[in-house]
Amino acid sequence: MAKKVASKKAVAKEVKPLSPARGVKSPKAAAKIKKAAKPRVSPVKHQISIDHPSHGDSISRSYYAIRISCSASGHAELSINGGPWMSCREAVGFRWFDWNPAESGEHVLAARLLDDSGAVVCESSVIVCEAE
Repeated sequence: MAKKVASKKAVAKEVKPLSPARGVKSPKAAAKIKKAAKPRVSPVKHQISIDHPSHGDSISRSYYAIRISCSASGHAELSINGGPWMSCREAVGFRWFDWNPAESGEHVLAARLLDDSGAVVCESSVIVCEAE
């Protein structure tokens, strides 16, 4: 009985790993194909905004519920006139802050969103309103 001896080329071909750009002749073209195959993930930009009152609105001094929209889950806080950050409650898909302005006149409102660890995720634009 005669034994068949495999050639060196056949052995090398069998153990050579397959590349994702199989059949591409130049290494440059293979690199382009490999780069294009990677999924592109855009970073998510979270947003928070004060919906009500709007900039320039006049509000009642007796009671006002400030409504805040957030693009992500987390804990919302509100600052009035640059004061301390105060917790907002969550209800019906919004964050709310129940406010009884002590003084009439102009008030500056800002909101921020915190993640579970307490880090600030994003801040709102400043809203200026008039309490009457």
